[in-house]
Amino acid sequence: LAADSLQSLAFELMAKAEFPESKSSQLELISMIANSIGSAGMAGGQSLDLDSENKKLDPSSVENIYMLKTGKLLQASILGPTYFRELDEEKVLSLKSFSESIGVAFQIQDDLIEAAGDADMIGKSIESDKSKNKAAYPLLFGVSESKKRLENLYESACDSLEVFGESSNPLREMAEIIIRRKL
Repeated sequence: LAADSLQSLAFELMAKAEFPESKSSQLELISMIANSIGSAGMAGGQSLDLDSENKKLDPSSVENIYMLKTGKLLQASILGPTYFRELDEEKVLSLKSFSESIGVAFQIQDDLIEAAGDADMIGKSIESDKSKNKAAYPLLFGVSESKKRLENLYESACDSLEVFGESSNPLREMAEIIIRRKL
């Protein structure tokens, strides 16, 4: 209930806020955030994740689940500030591409941490995904292939930021932290 209340409060505060741009931008931002949380985002991804138990999925299907359940929220946090300033479409699309790649990379790294992790450190059984026969990248495609995909996604994410030059260094650092993180 606390999470539901906090989520409702967030939307209430966004609706009441005085945006420097038009009300239209404010409504578009609120809609984008709602979309990232609802059935076309996190909740939909979680539902697909639960439905995927005991199914053999292809990489594209697993990455779609990852994009929805994690990537959409990350994308909302990265694209949110674009509603407050003028950015050309190329830059917005670059940020979208970055967030999609790094959102999927986050989940693959999360799976790799679980596959190699210590149950006390990660807060759940390291066999959790395996016992539920979940669509986890290392379980479906192996650790080696998962690491390769992680690196490819990282490179793709960083390549997406070229249009920004050095001003994108904080996002590059965030991407590095995401793919190198360990518990």
